[in-house]
Amino acid sequence: MLQLNTPFPLVFKTSHKRGIAAIKKQAWVVAIGEGLSQHIGFDFIAVADDPELSDVEKESRLHKLCSNLNLSGIYGPSILHHLSEDGLVPQPDINIQIKMLREEDEPNLRAFKQQLALSPEYTLTQPDLFPYAIGCFDDGALVAVGTTRIWENTIAEVFLDTLENYRSRGLGRYLGMKVTEWILANTAWIPQYDSEVTNGASLKVAAHIGFYPYGKFFITGSGLMMSAP
Repeated sequence: MLQLNTPFPLVFKTSHKRGIAAIKKQAWVVAIGEGLSQHIGFDFIAVADDPELSDVEKESRLHKLCSNLNLSGIYGPSILHHLSEDGLVPQPDINIQIKMLREEDEPNLRAFKQQLALSPEYTLTQPDLFPYAIGCFDDGALVAVGTTRIWENTIAEVFLDTLENYRSRGLGRYLGMKVTEWILANTAWIPQYDSEVTNGASLKVAAHIGFYPYGKFFITGSGLMMSAP
């Protein structure tokens, strides 16, 4: 298991198209997809650790590095979270039907994702990557989903989505708690939560269920992810 207090940057090779995010509290971590040499990771770390650069300047230079390497579809920055030392915060029960989602629920999941502004990547047909998913139903319709995505058999990233008309009811917090409980009780994976820096509601959900920010990351369609303290 990766330790939260590792003081040195690491560079990971990964076969996954989108790379991985690794838990590191005091160092940048760069995950590089196939076809990129390891030294490129340290080029990013050099920018990230430059004490003379502001956060805005760092982000600008990191975007430029991605562009110069022809890494398309740059996404970020986003905030990575790990569980605080106090652990998961229990959430009150909610008056709505919740059940585990299985492969036969994939049509319901597709219909649910079509109602979101951005369609998430998770699916019920790839249990090796998405081994656990639960949903909230209202009158038979799926209205909120919580699931986890596994990175390199190490990180279990928590995904939460709620239809617009069902937000601000505590569904995301409750599902986030349940998914994280499952990770802690049934696996050796490290729970992780991430959210775009502009998504204030998601950041509040993370804090309410006990996740603590530890870094920023960028991700590109070419398979490189970066995180920082």
